Amino acid sequence: MSINVKDLFNNLHIQLDEVDSTNNYAMRLIDDDKAQNGQIVSARLQLKGRGQRSKEWIAAKDKSIAMSILVEPNLPLSKMIAFNKAVAVAILQAIHSFYPSLQCAIKWPNDIICGDKKAGGVLIENVIRGQQWAYSVIGIGINIFQEGPFIDLPHAGSLLHEGSNPNDIHELMIELYAGILKQITTFNEEEITHFYHTFLYKKAQLQQFKSEELIWEARIDGVDENGNLILTKTDGSMLCLKHGEAEWFWDTP
Repeated sequence: MSINVKDLFNNLHIQLDEVDSTNNYAMRLIDDDKAQNGQIVSARLQLKGRGQRSKEWIAAKDKSIAMSILVEPNLPLSKMIAFNKAVAVAILQAIHSFYPSLQCAIKWPNDIICGDKKAGGVLIENVIRGQQWAYSVIGIGINIFQEGPFIDLPHAGSLLHEGSNPNDIHELMIELYAGILKQITTFNEEEITHFYHTFLYKKAQLQQFKSEELIWEARIDGVDENGNLILTKTDGSMLCLKHGEAEWFWDTP
């Protein structure tokens, strides 16, 4: 870990006791012209955390990472999907570096899976001004220590494992920050795509989906440049699934 990255993190880190949402707080900084490139907002407790499709993400105080990173991407808008993949790859690489024994994966599009349970996720919100990609707010929620059962969330989990300690939250945040800055700065699309597919949950396996009250099965082949999930159905036909078109059908826990 570069000491310069750690210093940068500490200098740009806004640490809150509690907040509605770290993404909301970061967006307010942008609206008030107080945002800085590379700034971090974190909270010990997030009261109204959001995941994909506006789903609520709730975790107990001091048991999880709730952080948002503000970046000026310096990329064309056409690279937005690749940027999202780069962030997901950086997060998985950071977790694997920090907890080498954990088996974690990316569930399309940006959920963090550990032991077949959702341990976290990413919500990226972009600020576009004219044709310029002004800011990305990278919201990261990862459950570190909170133990189940999780009421009404049977598929939720955590990174909790033997040897974890309270300092892990701060140290893992720095690891995540360093990894994300590296990925979006170097931005090697071929490498990003390779690692995204390496980490992709259930790749080359059959998975059930639910749409319009029907449950159907398909093999997960990958994710294309538009962010669509590439599937092969049981009849051999190909399908590109857009986010929100079907629901992931979990096995009964």
